[in-house]
Amino acid sequence: MTVSKHIITNRQRIAIGEEFIWQQLKERKVFGLAFARQYPFYLQRPDGERIVFNADFYCHDAGIVVRIINCEAVTVESAEQAAWAKTQLEMRGIMVIELPCDEIADVKNVLMVIKREIKYNSKQTVSAQANYAAVVA
Repeated sequence: MTVSKHIITNRQRIAIGEEFIWQQLKERKVFGLAFARQYPFYLQRPDGERIVFNADFYCHDAGIVVRIINCEAVTVESAEQAAWAKTQLEMRGIMVIELPCDEIADVKNVLMVIKREIKYNSKQTVSAQANYAAVVA
C-alpha cells in the first residue's frame, strides 16, 4: 500500500469511527448530556494572535472536550498549538480528552473513557472555574 493510500484509508477509518461515536453522543446516550460536534473555541495568544481550536465533540454542561488525534497529520506546529489550546481550555475548567486515531474504532471503549472522565470532571469543574474567574478578575 502506498503512503497516500494509507493516509486516505486512515482518514476514512477515523471518519467512520468518529461517526459511530457521534451517533452515541448526539442521542444523549451518555448521562443524558448534549454534545456538539466540531465546536469552535476562539482563543487569543499572549502576542494577540487569535486561533480557532475545533473540538471534535464538546459538552458544555459537563465541561468536556473530546479530541481525536490524527496520527498522520500531526506536525510540530499543530502539536504545539493543540497543547497550548488544551492548556487554555483546562485553565477555564474544561477537561480535554485526547483519543489517538487508532483507538476510536472501539466505540464501546471510547464511550467508557468519556463516561469515566465526565464523572471525574464533574467533581473538578466547579473549583477550576472558580480559580479561573479569580485569575481573570
